[in-house]
Amino acid sequence: MEQSQVKEKLAEFIFAKKERQFDPQITFKQLMVKKTIVWCWGATEFTGYKEDALVFKVRGYKHKGYVVITLGFIDTYNIHLLSFKGEQVGETITDIYCDRLTDAIDSLVETV
Repeated sequence: MEQSQVKEKLAEFIFAKKERQFDPQITFKQLMVKKTIVWCWGATEFTGYKEDALVFKVRGYKHKGYVVITLGFIDTYNIHLLSFKGEQVGETITDIYCDRLTDAIDSLVETV
């Protein structure tokens, strides 16, 4: 699958899942408070998709693909896992507060 097709699938997914806009840079900074954990995921290509999502690639022990973070209506994060082809893998994890975001992603991507 071409990269442009994957980006198109990601954009469609984000449009369907977004609840409210936020600043992805702030979310990135919240993740990087525990940067050694983030590095363990093999996280790369952090991208703020407009003001709708923070998207990045991971190569963790449990998940290899994209992590998409969106903000819910009640100011909690939603975490979505997608394959490298842009298809959702597993269920969305919802209602994650900012202080638990890194640990919640780590439980999905890396730790057993």
